[in-house]
Amino acid sequence: IDAATNRGIDQIRELRESVHYAPAKGKKKVYIIDEFHMLTKEAFNALLKTLEEPPNHVVFILATTEIEKIPATIMSRCQRFLFKRVPLPKIAETLKNICIKENIPYDEEALNLIASASEGSLRDAESLLEQSVALGEGKLKTELASKFLGVLGTEQLRNILELSFKGKKESLREMIKELESTGYDAMSILKQLISLTEKEYVRNSSSFSEEELMAAFEILSNGLPLLSHHPFPFTALFFQLMKLSYFKEVKRITEIPISIAEKKTENGFDYSVYIETTSDRGDLIEIIPK
Repeated sequence: IDAATNRGIDQIRELRESVHYAPAKGKKKVYIIDEFHMLTKEAFNALLKTLEEPPNHVVFILATTEIEKIPATIMSRCQRFLFKRVPLPKIAETLKNICIKENIPYDEEALNLIASASEGSLRDAESLLEQSVALGEGKLKTELASKFLGVLGTEQLRNILELSFKGKKESLREMIKELESTGYDAMSILKQLISLTEKEYVRNSSSFSEEELMAAFEILSNGLPLLSHHPFPFTALFFQLMKLSYFKEVKRITEIPISIAEKKTENGFDYSVYIETTSDRGDLIEIIPK
C-alpha cells in the first residue's frame, strides 16, 4: 500500500476489514505500507486499534524515511528496524564489479563520484551508473560523470581551496564562473568543499595545514545559510571562498595568550597592532584592544 496516495481514513477502514480474512495460502498475510508517515492523523488513529491487537495471521511492515513524523502511540506498538546507508567504498566496489562484468571501460574517480552522489543508496547508484555510461557512449568518464551528477572531483575541490587560500581572485572567479555556466549547483559545491575539509583533516599527508582546514570548515559552514537564500549564490560562494585568504591575519583578542600579550611579539609578528595597552593587576592581566 502506498500511503502517499492512499492516506485517508477510508483506505485504512478498508484495510481494517480485510485483515480479518485468513490468507489464501501460506501462514501469514503481510501488509507493507510504504511512506507510512504520509497518513493523516485520522488514518493513524483508525489503524491504532488494529496494530494494538492484530490477528495472529497478520504482519504489518510500516516503511518510512521520516520516523519523527510517526505518532508515539503508533511507535510504542511497533518493533523498530533502522537501516543504515551503504558505505561509499562498498558502493564504489560494487559499481566497479558491474563495469568489469559488463566490459565497461571506467575511471576510478567516476565510480567514487557516483557513489558520493547516491548518498548511500545502492539502487540509486546503479541507476546513475547506467545513465552515466549511456552519456559516455558505453564508457564511464570522470568529466562526463562530474557534469551529469553535479559533483566535482577531489582534485577540482582541492584546486578551489588552494586558489582560495592563496587569494588568487581572478583564477578563482574564472573557475566559479565556469562551474556556474556548466550547470553546477553552488550549494552542492559548498557542501562538497566542507566534506573535503573533513577528509583532508584526517589524512596523514594533506597539502593543507590543520589550521587552514579548521578555518575552512568554520568559514564555509557559515556560508551555508547565506547561500540558501542569496539571489546570486555563485557570487556569494566566491566571496565566502575569498575569506579563506584572510583568515591568518584575523585574530581574536580572546585567543591571544597572556604570554604573547606581555611581550607583544611572536615569531616576528607584532601583536601591538591589536593591543593598545596591558595592565598587570596581580591575579590577572587586563588587555585593552585598539
